[in-house]
Amino acid sequence: MAREQGGGADDRARRRLAQERQRSRTMEAAARRTEREVADLRSALRRVDAQARTLRVEREVAELDLLLLRGLRRSPVFDWDRYRRHDEPEALDLGPDAVPQPGPVWEAYAPAGSGALDALLTTVPGTDRMRRRRTSIARQRFEQARFEHERAEIDRRRRVREREVAHRASVAEHHRAVEKHNRDWRELRAGVLARDPGCVARLLGFVLRELPLPVGFPRAAEVGCSPDAREAAVRVELPTAEVVPAVVGYTASAELDEPAAVPRTAEQVGVLYRSVLTQITLLQLRELFGVDPGLGLVRLTGYTGDGTALLRVETDRAAFDRLGLGAVIDADAGSGGLGIEIGA
Repeated sequence: MAREQGGGADDRARRRLAQERQRSRTMEAAARRTEREVADLRSALRRVDAQARTLRVEREVAELDLLLLRGLRRSPVFDWDRYRRHDEPEALDLGPDAVPQPGPVWEAYAPAGSGALDALLTTVPGTDRMRRRRTSIARQRFEQARFEHERAEIDRRRRVREREVAHRASVAEHHRAVEKHNRDWRELRAGVLARDPGCVARLLGFVLRELPLPVGFPRAAEVGCSPDAREAAVRVELPTAEVVPAVVGYTASAELDEPAAVPRTAEQVGVLYRSVLTQITLLQLRELFGVDPGLGLVRLTGYTGDGTALLRVETDRAAFDRLGLGAVIDADAGSGGLGIEIGA
């Protein structure tokens, strides 16, 4: 009997041990599946990150490739009225001071009556004295509130007067600035029509600085004209090769979270950079000839910010018109047709 009991206990122990081992194997298998899922998820995130970074680089390159095309969408004919100012001065904003605050009313401070009970209490000795005291205290509070409101109203009116004076001065200054701006534009336009070389040079420099280029591209320009304003010598600042992305894209790493950069070769950088310089130059020439019908010849030199010479071209209107920009968009053909010399 004792042996049978002992054998039953051993069986139960063996079953418990087997169950524990099974649970352990199940947990280990679940942990391995979780590890694999985490690894797969991390790998997918690395691929997505690499793809997103590559897309950003490709967008930057596309923006550089399309400089000329986007610039050609804008008419080179100068719209004088576009740069006249028609803006009105800002309206006076008094904020919370625009409307006076309501003053205190006695009803909000007067002691509350109790109706029939109050009439009954009048027969109680001392009640009338207490009522007069309550009324006196309420009157004092009401008068203090009126005083503070009147003082606040005086301050509000003072602030309003100060703001009105400042606003009138601001409006007058605004009108003077608008009138001066428009007068300067009228004088500039008259000078350009009269072929004044200084006025023509100012206009040409202005349109070069307004050229639609990517954010961060330099726009500095110096222009000088011949006495008859038929020829222009132009010096412009051009971007360095740093505007070209140093990488072609990114690939996901099998081990590292940071993707591996695929570098752009020096030859690839040079080809794209020369294209950028050519496109900018063609757009600049188009703006110069387009804005001033009286301009016959342009000598343009391009430099980096530190004075390094990058580019030179000399062309007349007839040679530029033969390019047919707008119908045929080919920066390389434009460079060869005008003899653009790039030293970069």
